[in-house]
Amino acid sequence: MARIAEIESLVADQDRGAFLSDIARPHALALHFLVLGETANRLSEPFRATLPQIEWRKIVNLRHLRFGIWR
Repeated sequence: MARIAEIESLVADQDRGAFLSDIARPHALALHFLVLGETANRLSEPFRATLPQIEWRKIVNLRHLRFGIWR
C-alpha cells in the first residue's frame, strides 16, 4: 500500500502538461509501476486465485508501460 500512496503523491495536483514537463516524475512513476508489476508477477497462482476480482495480468503488464508514448 505504501507504493500506491507514493504513486498518488507523484500525480496529485498535476495536470498532464506539468507532469510531462517534469523529467523526474514520469520516470519515478514508471519505476513504481515496474516494481508493482514485478511483485505481482512473483505472486503464486494459488494466492492470486484467492483474489479473482483483481486483474493480475493488467498489474503485471504495468512493468512494460512506456511514458514516451504519452508525449
